[in-house]
Amino acid sequence: MRIYFRYFLLFIFIICGCEDKEFLNPNDSINIPPHPIPLYPKDDTLISDNPIRTLRFIAYPGVSPDLMFEFQISPDRNFNSLTKIIYESDSISSEETLSIDCANYYGSYDFLLPERGFWRVRAKNEKAGDEGWSSWSDTDSFRMKFPVVAINEDIPGINNFIYQGNHSYFRTSYSVYSMNTSDPESPELADRLDFDYSLHDLEKFGNTLFVTASNFLVSIGIDNPGQMELLHYYYPPEPYQYHCRDFEILFPFVVIKESHHGYPLSFEVTAQDTLILKDSLNLSVNDMFSIDSFLIIATSSGLMVYTLDASGMFHLEEVYSLDVSPVYIRKKGDSLYCTCFEYGVYASFLLIIDISSLPSINVVKEVEIPHLYPGPIFPAADYIIESYRNYIYIYSLQDTLMLEGKIESINYRSAYSIDRYIYVSTTSGLHVIKL
Repeated sequence: MRIYFRYFLLFIFIICGCEDKEFLNPNDSINIPPHPIPLYPKDDTLISDNPIRTLRFIAYPGVSPDLMFEFQISPDRNFNSLTKIIYESDSISSEETLSIDCANYYGSYDFLLPERGFWRVRAKNEKAGDEGWSSWSDTDSFRMKFPVVAINEDIPGINNFIYQGNHSYFRTSYSVYSMNTSDPESPELADRLDFDYSLHDLEKFGNTLFVTASNFLVSIGIDNPGQMELLHYYYPPEPYQYHCRDFEILFPFVVIKESHHGYPLSFEVTAQDTLILKDSLNLSVNDMFSIDSFLIIATSSGLMVYTLDASGMFHLEEVYSLDVSPVYIRKKGDSLYCTCFEYGVYASFLLIIDISSLPSINVVKEVEIPHLYPGPIFPAADYIIESYRNYIYIYSLQDTLMLEGKIESINYRSAYSIDRYIYVSTTSGLHVIKL
């Protein structure tokens, strides 16, 4: 009888022990997926797009109907300086190769990467809890065609960037900054002026900066490069206050695009710190740009070239009618780069315009822009840069715009060029990208 009782106790112990083991260790190794195998990019691959959209790996279908993947991207092979952590949830079916779509990520993410990056991935069985992670995959590397060569987190969001070689200038909502750009890869703040009013536009004439607020114009001396001196406040007549937005300086006159209708108004800058209204145009302006004594205005029907006489009156010098509507104007050398929109066919175009013989202008090239509504385009080195939504597109200009690279950032604010560098302003600071 004792022998049977002992066997009974042993049977109960085995059952309870197994149940305890299952209860204490629910994440049996059979529930932990093997690590994914990196497929692309591998072995120092050169990539020109967002690397997160480039990553490919084998995910072992059938291991679990519901896996989570963690990606790590770092500038060093040991992942000591971790710059990216991306998570992607997906249901694994019969597909062996899984691609990453940034639309479904969560975690820390920004597009900006140095010249060389390393990446790895691991998988997790979500039903297995925190212990359900696989081991890390092998580490693979890639090179960025347009890498970040510098990051300065102390430089705030840049607007109206004015490149002046050793020292450049820009504004934020309430401040004007000077920045040492003698080494484009290592920009550093040099000086700062703060204002109590929101600022809208920044321009330069000679050794003087001009910045607009809602109801006045401010002049800032920069005779000493990098150091700024507040000079004067200029106030327009009462009816035109609170309408100062975009403007161009044709000293001693300033042409302001008033904010309500977009009409250009010419004012004389006087020694009495006032702005005296001289003339106005019943003309809706999309954009305008001053070159020496000429003012080029983009309207819905084409481009117009004006000058101001000694009394500040507008004089029309040239009209260049277009079938498309000019939107943005940028300048490089003897060329204007003008983005346009054609309403009838809902297409966008880039016009290259020769301005070497102003007031005469001549369109020398027209190419289609891939996007329906054009963003600001600016030339940089041998490329055309377009900022569109949260993307920066890098094109080479031939018979068409050939896409050479696409950079994505959810934190994008603005972008400007210095020769072979793009200064990208984000909520996390200034990033310098080398072309």
